[in-house]
This record gives sequence, structure tokens and C-alpha cells, in this order.
Amino acid sequence: MTANNIFVSYSSRDVEFAKALAEELEKLGSTVWIDQHGIGLGTNWDSSIDEALDSATTLLLLISKPGKRVFLQYKNFKKGNSRSFYIISTSKGILRDSDAIKKRVGGEVLLKVFT
Repeated sequence: MTANNIFVSYSSRDVEFAKALAEELEKLGSTVWIDQHGIGLGTNWDSSIDEALDSATTLLLLISKPGKRVFLQYKNFKKGNSRSFYIISTSKGILRDSDAIKKRVGGEVLLKVFT
């Protein structure tokens, strides 16, 4: 593993910028993991992401105006993933994703927490 093993997290709205940034970081000698290149067809997304996070020395979160507001239905929250969770603003208050699933409410994602 190189000294700069970077995991890039971004909104799908920012995919072109994320790919360009990853290419520039690689030109500078870093190893960069981005889902566009790190997950192959038929590969389990959650496992691939967990493995990439485990080996990363740096987590790069890309936050932009278009990428800030994300709304999800409770059905779209991942169940049982202990590596990360969402904090959501809902009609029932600020909830963790597991509580939003129990209450069957979606809302605006405020942040994603990686543990």
C-alpha cells in the first residue's frame, strides 16, 4: 500500500469532476479508489466499498452545491451496514437511518457517518 491511498466519495451529480480529480491525484503518485474504476460488473458494491475504506489512508469527501441536497425514501437506506449510517432530516425530526426505516419516513440526507 502506498503512503497516499485515497478513497473518493462524491455525489453522482459530480461524477465528471470526481473522475478528473482522481486522474490528477494518480498523476501525482497517489493510489485512488473511485467507484467508477473500483467496482466491476457483478461485484458486491457494499463489500467493495468496505474493502476500499479499510485500505484507505485518506478519505476525500467531495461536497458541492449541486451535491449537497440528497433526498432518500426509507426503502433506499441500506440495512445492516455497521460501517456507515445516514443522519436524515425528516417530517418526524432528525433521525438516524435505522430509526427512519422503523418509522417508515424518508427525508433529506444531512450527512453520512463512516465508523
